[in-house]
Amino acid sequence: MSNAQIKVALAQVQKGIVLFQVLLITAIISVFVLVAAAYNKQVLEQAFAYKNVSDSRDRLYSAANEMLFTFLTESWLDSGPLAATPGLNYYGKPFQFPAFYANNTAATEDTSTPEILVSLQSADSLLDIKFNHGILTTLLQQKGLSESAARQMTATLEQAQQFITEAGGVNSINDAYPYKPLEAYAELASLPGWSMEIVTELLPFITLYGVNANPFWAPDDLLPILLPANHAEILIQDRQNLQYNAARYTAVTGIDGDEIVGFYPDKNLRIVVSEPAQSTSLTLEVKIEPYDRNPVTLYLYSKSAGFFVNKNEQ
Repeated sequence: MSNAQIKVALAQVQKGIVLFQVLLITAIISVFVLVAAAYNKQVLEQAFAYKNVSDSRDRLYSAANEMLFTFLTESWLDSGPLAATPGLNYYGKPFQFPAFYANNTAATEDTSTPEILVSLQSADSLLDIKFNHGILTTLLQQKGLSESAARQMTATLEQAQQFITEAGGVNSINDAYPYKPLEAYAELASLPGWSMEIVTELLPFITLYGVNANPFWAPDDLLPILLPANHAEILIQDRQNLQYNAARYTAVTGIDGDEIVGFYPDKNLRIVVSEPAQSTSLTLEVKIEPYDRNPVTLYLYSKSAGFFVNKNEQ
């Protein structure tokens, strides 16, 4: 091979090496571009997700304020838009409230309003943990605990709420109120034998603001505990068929309104507004007294712990 041929061959090899280096650099740059694009897409998706959740929370706060205004200005059961709402109940079943959609003024082409549901729970139909320890024992067993464990837990709760005087004896403010109330539901989780998982499961059925559990507005899971099982089964079916009312309750149970069973919702309410599409919800515990100097008392909700805290904000 002559020198000229060797030079030509070397030149071709060098061209090949240069071409390979260019292609390699191009491939590396393309990979970085793709990685950056994927990252930017992920960041944008997260930003849109945060915006959607933020917008949803704004809608929920607006809906909650709408509910509070409605309770202050309308009859709760007898007449008016609230009373005429299909599916209205005070035993925790979600339903749509038409007023949430009445003033929809969305500026986008899609003028549909996301579905917002509300559930209302009359607090006097829940188990007040200061008093209803026997029923609470049954509820704990219904949730899968053994009888001995349930009894031990309620005994611990009862003991924790006893008001101890400086003299060391058990005393109370008055004879009808033998327990010092817990200040927050989360305190239950710190008691021996209790846990946050158990308290979270019990939250839909317990309260700090009741006395005797009124069966009329009790959640479905409590009815078989508060009433004979056959009566509870009939009434739960009536609720599903939207045929539940005071007359029907009396016909099934033979019980008319008395000092325990009341057919009007309690002034203490648990209000939950939710937007299923975004998996967001807002929970308030409130006391509503339209003719009082402080018509609305909000019991603040601790988002970090996931429990209500008994702290008034008027």
